[in-house]
Amino acid sequence: MRTLVAEPLGAAAHLQYRWHDRVRMPDLLTIAGVAGGWTFSLP
Repeated sequence: MRTLVAEPLGAAAHLQYRWHDRVRMPDLLTIAGVAGGWTFSLP
């Protein structure tokens, strides 16, 4: 999954990244065969 935000260090980006960390990644880990995932951001 790739996300693009206008202000990568702004408040909206922070909320999106937090959602990915707290909701989306745990959901993906419930899929059989999925062992992990990577998240990162570039300035």
